[in-house]
Amino acid sequence: MKAVIFDMDGVIVDSEPRHERAFLEVVRAIGYGENHGLRFADYVGRADRELWLDFVAKHQPPQALAELLAMKRERVLEILRREQPLFEGLPALVEKLAARCPLGLASGSERASSRASWPSETCGGSSPRRSADRTSNAASRTRRSSFAPQSCSKLPRRTVGPSKTRSPESPRPWRPA
Repeated sequence: MKAVIFDMDGVIVDSEPRHERAFLEVVRAIGYGENHGLRFADYVGRADRELWLDFVAKHQPPQALAELLAMKRERVLEILRREQPLFEGLPALVEKLAARCPLGLASGSERASSRASWPSETCGGSSPRRSADRTSNAASRTRRSSFAPQSCSKLPRRTVGPSKTRSPESPRPWRPA
């Protein structure tokens, strides 16, 4: 194994409930309470921008899209920093893997959310290499690295955490689509 690519949300970090809470707190703060008319579950795994575009189209709030995105980003960062919702056992796994091979990160989350969530204290303070674009995924990540996709392993997204499925100590080889 030459490299491991982690999917952030749902593998490293139990972040979706925190993203939903941040969204709900922002819509309450701007006066929409529970009457926002969107089902957050429909946006899991998608960019925040998509959720807010639909919200703006539905409600035409006085806040600009960029302001709504910034409000939600700040709120979710506060929550992630405070709660540090890493799945059990992952800091130890990251530490072991970091000693053996380069680590990568595939995430639809904004870079700030990924940095706030990554267990860097177990990696000597280092963060994994990550592409700058917001829609990074395992395929584009390996294309940008010096590793062939077949030489990498990707720890796939799990909606209930790694302990409920395959053992994180035995990552499956990643195959490009």
